[in-house]
Amino acid sequence: MQKVLIIDDFDPFRGMARRVLSRLGYRVLEAPDGRQGLEIFGREQPDVVITDLRMPGLDGSQVLAEIKQKSPETEVVVLTGFATERTEHDLLKQGAFVCLRKPFNLEQIVKVLDRIREKGGVGDPRPVALVHVEGDRRRLFLDRVLRKNGLEPRFPESPEEARDLLRS
Repeated sequence: MQKVLIIDDFDPFRGMARRVLSRLGYRVLEAPDGRQGLEIFGREQPDVVITDLRMPGLDGSQVLAEIKQKSPETEVVVLTGFATERTEHDLLKQGAFVCLRKPFNLEQIVKVLDRIREKGGVGDPRPVALVHVEGDRRRLFLDRVLRKNGLEPRFPESPEEARDLLRS
């Protein structure tokens, strides 16, 4: 399970994002401001940080700078309702993966997380199920049921293949 840290001073957004991303298999961490976000980042080492740009105290650009200094491979998504093209350019130059302008919907964040995963920044958050099944019809049925319930089914053909899958 991959960890995503959401840093935003707007509680309803954090709660909604937590519920959606948790259902998709991510472990979601939350912070109401930049300072607490950096403390959680230091302890938990999340794979992705989603931060608001304007917050009291430490703002999103300061959070981005500190995270990139400590962990350049960590992807940071910056959310803002106030960015100019110049601000966005500066944030991207600083290392932000993307800037999302408000208003946006959570589907956009999910798509960004998919892009980060495809790039190799975050593994697939779905747990893997190793299943041994006799018969194609049973295999197809189990495949559908397991995928519907958030699992990534794997059907190894031999005990050796199962061991290899467990090691990876």
